[in-house]
Amino acid sequence: MVVELFAGLLDLDVADELAALRRSCLAGVQVAPYSGPALLLDLVEGSGEPEDQTVLLARDGDRLVGWARATAPVREYTDCLFLSGCVAPDRQGQGIGRAPLADLHERLPGPFRLKCLTANLPALAFYQKLGWTEIDRGRSADGEFLLMDSPVR
Repeated sequence: MVVELFAGLLDLDVADELAALRRSCLAGVQVAPYSGPALLLDLVEGSGEPEDQTVLLARDGDRLVGWARATAPVREYTDCLFLSGCVAPDRQGQGIGRAPLADLHERLPGPFRLKCLTANLPALAFYQKLGWTEIDRGRSADGEFLLMDSPVR
């Protein structure tokens, strides 16, 4: 099975795929439901200008199995790039999450930072295994989160 990483154009069809994958990744975690248009709006408005972000899509054939995004924040934590993304639950543990992170590290200067919901135990375990460290805690509309820094490269 081959997974290709590529920078994709974000249109409503892709946004619907991203939102559906996000919902499946966060099943059982109390978060605000995202529709494709709402996710697309968040991806664009939540990070400043579209050129201030890099989005990578991991596909297995026609199926979206993961995505990752790095943004240059405009409101807070301006000393780093923020990451977000997810991997299909049935494809976790197969290197799909590591590949986009490695690609982003090659494309963009770090450091990287992310917020991970404390209720999202698989994601927390993934980032901790890769050496990400907690630097703060907070609360968002989706619940409690850890603010984490990437390992030094």
